[in-house]
Amino acid sequence: MIRHGESEGNINQNIYSIKPDNAVRLTNLGWDQANESGNVLKNHVLGQDEPVHFILSPYVRTTETLHGLLAAWCDPEKEFGHISDLETRKQAWYDLLQTKYKVTWHEDPRIREQDFGNYQDPVAMRRAKKERHKFGAFYYRFPHGESASDVYDRVSTFLDSLW
Repeated sequence: MIRHGESEGNINQNIYSIKPDNAVRLTNLGWDQANESGNVLKNHVLGQDEPVHFILSPYVRTTETLHGLLAAWCDPEKEFGHISDLETRKQAWYDLLQTKYKVTWHEDPRIREQDFGNYQDPVAMRRAKKERHKFGAFYYRFPHGESASDVYDRVSTFLDSLW
């Protein structure tokens, strides 16, 4: 299991007041972390030419992390930099990864981050987090968001589907 690299939200909690959680991007450090993790996975964990399948949430930062990991198998800029259309370049990269390197992936929304609500007001979030500790962290449901219990339920169905 690999978590996403450092994101804008990891360095600035206030980003959630102006950007939806699913749209938060990786920082430069996050990209470096993803690249390094991909290199370690490919060169030190997996066997040579061993197929691998990744499962990720549909969030931007997890897709960016996947792209950083996949670059260990094939750098899209080096291999396909001559293709000017970005979507065509990405599809050519994906095709090569899947056919030549046997690297596959799919998205599953059940493994996304806990939903703390839409456009989180920093003052309201501090108040909610204090209230959560009084109420009980596992069962407290954030306004317009989820409780840890909700996350447990959806992630449990994901884990059950792996067998």
